[in-house]
Amino acid sequence: MRSAALFGLLTLASGAVGCVPAGSDAPRYTLQPRATDVDAGPQDDSGAPLIDAGGFEDAAALIDAGSLQDAQANLDSGGPDDASTPADAGGPADAGSPQDSGAPGDSGTPTDSGAPVDAGPPDSGPPPDAGQPDAGSAPDVGPIDSGAPLDAGSVPITGARGQTALRKRHIYSQLQAWSYDGVYYLTVDLDTSEGVIYHAGTWQEQARLSRIGHRWITGTHQILMFDDNAGNGAELYSYDIDTGIETPLMNLGHPGLRSGRSHEEVDRSGRYVAVYIDQPTSGGPRIVTADLWTRQVAADVSIAQIGCNFEPDWVGVDPSGQYLLVQAVGDGVGTCRGLWAHNILTGAAVRQITTHHNHGTTGVGPTGRPYFLSTELTHPNDNGSPGIYRYWIDTGTRDVVGAPLPWGALEHASCLAGPGEPCMASASNQFSTSYTGQVWRLDFNGTRTIVEPHASTGCADYWAQPQATVGPGGRFAYTTTNGAGCNQIRDVVVQ
Repeated sequence: MRSAALFGLLTLASGAVGCVPAGSDAPRYTLQPRATDVDAGPQDDSGAPLIDAGGFEDAAALIDAGSLQDAQANLDSGGPDDASTPADAGGPADAGSPQDSGAPGDSGTPTDSGAPVDAGPPDSGPPPDAGQPDAGSAPDVGPIDSGAPLDAGSVPITGARGQTALRKRHIYSQLQAWSYDGVYYLTVDLDTSEGVIYHAGTWQEQARLSRIGHRWITGTHQILMFDDNAGNGAELYSYDIDTGIETPLMNLGHPGLRSGRSHEEVDRSGRYVAVYIDQPTSGGPRIVTADLWTRQVAADVSIAQIGCNFEPDWVGVDPSGQYLLVQAVGDGVGTCRGLWAHNILTGAAVRQITTHHNHGTTGVGPTGRPYFLSTELTHPNDNGSPGIYRYWIDTGTRDVVGAPLPWGALEHASCLAGPGEPCMASASNQFSTSYTGQVWRLDFNGTRTIVEPHASTGCADYWAQPQATVGPGGRFAYTTTNGAGCNQIRDVVVQ
């Protein structure tokens, strides 16, 4: 659910030019942008125009294969194919000393005026049963090492600030950077394309990962990885940070996969993940849901079976593990338009969630209900300003979240914290409002609070976008250049 432009035209797309390292053959590890073709057609249920931004999966952190290919961070149409990285940036700087992010913005006064809009109807009961069998408990990932020199059980002190080495940053706003307990932090090396894991207290490097599609398996110290280049077709692997052991998990039964279309979170139980198959055994592209507990394929459907004659923008699973989510690039009401929830075991369509393909992020409400947060071009109280909306995945209903939103205020957002906990967002450097160049918090009730400036300026590369992200316990991070250009890209992390 990613993007390089604002949460739906809330900012202007900016092209990024990068380079593939000299001498590289067809790059294997491409950080790919999501599709964001802007057309004049998106409408909401009442016929009002919506912000068209290509599904929050747009550009970036979608690690698809081999080395970082040159591509525009501007939103092109068909989904992630390339994303830019600048030429050789030299060796990484010392990551030990915290970065000065400048004077914080207005951290105490919410910009949201008036009483917040009620952001959630009462819990309507358990979501529809998707029918998945009980497979027992998740695999044991082993004890956490509590010994020297790095105590993996020691959670960093709340409020501590750190930073990654130069040109290492989190993969994307809506892909969890932290392990479930906040001990480890997952990044991508923009020069080698490897996944790099840090201890989030000492900021010492713990592991470098090859393969593609890195993401945490929820509730563990394991990283899920994709591969289709080992001679065995499309496969899933795990890497255990505590033991240093890589384990083959399962073969998906097809020759090849496309990580960039399916670089989404594992559900919050750590069980299901969706994979886009662009090289099927036969026929056209397919979507697979994989059960990591039983290590079996749950659903395996062609995109034609779900009513699509073109590739989706992205595929994923909802936080509850009940639904396969398929985001189309087309807008409107009907099959393969907007965001749809499907049965996670069969792939059968259950309900339409949105009628657009604007940026968005999944999250969980206070009672555990899964939602999708996105934007529309108008707010009920102001037709001239965008609004933030929460779409309930278990019912397909929506609520407006907070007051009208200033233009440029929401370039990226992340709602990956616990049930009902705040989301974090980052604003564009464009426009001129109190949000410009800021990182800010969005409470569940719609209250907005500016937190601090991100100082990510002086570089047009996609990877220099701040892309604020939130982790367990309210931790947050964003990418900065400290105003010093593309060679200074790194993360600021606040525990």
